[in-house]
Amino acid sequence: MENALNSACILKQKYRIIDVIGHGGYGITYKVKDVNTDKEYAIKEFFPKQIVKRAEDGINIELREKRFATTYRKLIKQFLFEARFLAGFAFQKNIVSIYEFFEENQTAYFVMELLKGVDLRQYIKKNKVNKFSVSINRAIDIIKQILNGLKEIHNANVVHCDIKPSNIFVEKNGNIKIIDFGLAKKMDDMNVLGMTQMYVAPEVISGDRTDSYSDVYSAGIIMYELLTLRCPPDAALRLNGVSVTEPMEYNNQIPSELNDIIMKAIELEPHKRFANTTEFNDAIEGKSKLKTVKHLNENIKRIKMGIYAIFIVSVIFFLVSIILFFIL
Repeated sequence: MENALNSACILKQKYRIIDVIGHGGYGITYKVKDVNTDKEYAIKEFFPKQIVKRAEDGINIELREKRFATTYRKLIKQFLFEARFLAGFAFQKNIVSIYEFFEENQTAYFVMELLKGVDLRQYIKKNKVNKFSVSINRAIDIIKQILNGLKEIHNANVVHCDIKPSNIFVEKNGNIKIIDFGLAKKMDDMNVLGMTQMYVAPEVISGDRTDSYSDVYSAGIIMYELLTLRCPPDAALRLNGVSVTEPMEYNNQIPSELNDIIMKAIELEPHKRFANTTEFNDAIEGKSKLKTVKHLNENIKRIKMGIYAIFIVSVIFFLVSIILFFIL
């Protein structure tokens, strides 16, 4: 791959490059082997290709233009923030484990567990090709694992703010891992730059306060996509009046209760959503009553029908009483 380190390169005097396993706008991920232990890991190299390039030696990184120097240092700081943050969740079941991080070759790296499987984007794409949605039980299992990982993140007073299928990894054993935190910020320090609009909450787009409910929205969009193989209109379009088709209209196997849970999770107004991942998870498990306008209307309808039934029975009883009075 262009710009990637070659297999002869050794990082931090012990990690030998084996292969490139992924790349994006901000980094390259390698499969590596520790020459001292023979254990394999993944290493992510910070490489924002818009502002840097590989030097002639094939190892170091240099700026494309000197004017990018300040921006580059800020980006490296953010990259290392991601590494430090993730290192605090080592061995958490639903968050990728980071073992160490370092600066070398005029850039930064972090060493993480080597996962085997595919990201959720590829997982969904495979289902689209085969034209069947993810089973309801599997979709619920995936979302519950995502919510479990997010709960740990939120407990650290951080909102992920970029939850999307390409940042979720599906291991071969079915376990789910949140793998990318490049945009994670403290809950009072958010910006929309770089986020994937399809999954981002409306309050993030509008620049309003964000919290755990912002990640709830993104998880709800993923659940919608898992069960329908399509995403609803993004928040920007919805804020301009574009409506959302309820997921059960695309997939009639979705129970009405689950349909309502998804719709509540992706409400435009934060206070109408689940306040946090625990509430979302409890609703999925049936541990809490789902309070939605739809349910309220249904309850009112049931009450009206009950009153009407009582009225009919009362009238019939009254008429029968009169008939029996005259007969007897």
